Amino acid sequence: MLLKWRHAGQACITANRVYVQKGVYNEFAELISERTRKLVVGHGAEKSTTMGPLTTPRSIDKTTNQVEDAKKKGGRIILGGSKVQDTSGYFFQPTIILDANPKMLITEEETFGPVLALYPFDTEEEAVEAANNTSVGLFAATFQF
Repeated sequence: MLLKWRHAGQACITANRVYVQKGVYNEFAELISERTRKLVVGHGAEKSTTMGPLTTPRSIDKTTNQVEDAKKKGGRIILGGSKVQDTSGYFFQPTIILDANPKMLITEEETFGPVLALYPFDTEEEAVEAANNTSVGLFAATFQF
């Protein structure tokens, strides 16, 4: 949770592409969605806030563009997906995309926003190949669920 939602996803070590083995994919998606739903987006001075805003209007545009692109290319938005309405700041809903794939912008670009893309895989070799298929040096970590 902290690797994604802290700083609204705007840190260089933020998890963007999360590869999940198909055998636990649905269970993992439910678990991360359930916990993410508890986040409260708002001004950092408010005691109830657990996730703040993005830093610029450009960040909102980029995040929105990646979400819309994912939807066009087969992604399913199971949580969030847009700017928080009725706010004057740069607040974006914590967003989870299922069925992410290599054709999506979110696969090719860093997001720097609160969007988490889940990629299903069968074998460890498949996951490593997909994770290494990038032109930039990205932070990587593995966790056993």
